[in-house]
Amino acid sequence: MNNDTSNEKTTNQSTETTIFSKQQDRRRTLSLSEQIAEHIGQSILQETYLPGDAVTEQRISDEFSVSRGPVREALRILEREGLVEIIPRHGARVTRLTVREVSDIFDIRSVLLGHAASLAAKRRDEMCLRVLKEGCEALTKNCEGADDLDVHCEVSAKMNHILVERSGNEKLSEIVTHLARQIARYTRIGLSTSERRKDSVNSWRELTLLIEAGLDDEADRLERQRVREVRSLAIKLLQETPE
Repeated sequence: MNNDTSNEKTTNQSTETTIFSKQQDRRRTLSLSEQIAEHIGQSILQETYLPGDAVTEQRISDEFSVSRGPVREALRILEREGLVEIIPRHGARVTRLTVREVSDIFDIRSVLLGHAASLAAKRRDEMCLRVLKEGCEALTKNCEGADDLDVHCEVSAKMNHILVERSGNEKLSEIVTHLARQIARYTRIGLSTSERRKDSVNSWRELTLLIEAGLDDEADRLERQRVREVRSLAIKLLQETPE
């Protein structure tokens, strides 16, 4: 391979390495229990484990070729996040989705993310804006192509992450991160229709413009509205789902 070809390949790889791929680097710093919790959490979000399903320590131990200690701690992490419940002498089960929980959680989330959007508009952070614009393009490309729910949720989650992370408020970031996986289950429901995903793309584009223009009050209002719309559809679909 000549130097020009090698340099071109390196340049292309550099261009493609955005915040979305760099996000994966975080996994290298996780403890074993946290890695297992993340794996189980993703399985719950992608409905490999359904509400009410048992999550057995032995099965996870065998899958990861580890002792039960790290698995037990991973399940405690997921219990704190609301994804599983540990029943004495029966083990862990995936928690069931409820209208009350989605209403309560998204009430909190709308305030938190609205405040994050307001702070983002005041700061007009360069990295935050770059990632939001990249995210908008990725969401648009997905909607116009495969319209994959997993892709939309993943990109949207990372956009929310950068919005909060670059807000300058560490406590805000900690609270939103703690609720992230629990909220993600309901967000998937709220984004489960093609029409809602298209609305989501438009909302993200409008929010990005407001943040770039420094319109903090407008960004706050729009972000709260965006979260409430996801909540409304999630509640509607949950109510239509048989017990």
